[in-house]
Amino acid sequence: MHQPQEPAAAGFFYGCWQRCASDIVFNYLIATSALYSWARP
Repeated sequence: MHQPQEPAAAGFFYGCWQRCASDIVFNYLIATSALYSWARP
């Protein structure tokens, strides 16, 4: 049982990365759709 806090830290960082990635994708889709609708003639 060496460094039992490692799995918890890994899970925490993985969850944060997952949330950050989903937020980035969500904002990217919104910005892309907004630019597309704005650039339409």
